[in-house]
Amino acid sequence: MRDFLRKMLIELGFNHFIEANNAPDAFTKFKQEQPHFTFLDIELGDDNGFDVFDAILACDEDAKVTIISAHSTVDNVKKAMSLGAKGFLVKPFQPAKLLAAVRNMSA
Repeated sequence: MRDFLRKMLIELGFNHFIEANNAPDAFTKFKQEQPHFTFLDIELGDDNGFDVFDAILACDEDAKVTIISAHSTVDNVKKAMSLGAKGFLVKPFQPAKLLAAVRNMSA
């Protein structure tokens, strides 16, 4: 999924990416790099993306995060939005949806 997302972002004109292999790596890189916006999957191997999202918000309450998941249950979407996510992308998604998410986080 990260490879697909990176390729789509390159097609949209972006060229700097920070990628993580797991939840601890994602949070560490977020703290170090302070990205302009973040795409975060709910499913992170053995970890839960919502836990990482909570940690990110504790570090930066203004973080611009879009949650990604193949599991677009009402509960997941509601939880993401109630935590402060700027959007929710359902896998698989098209470049137009990704661009809309980027624009929403950039606003």
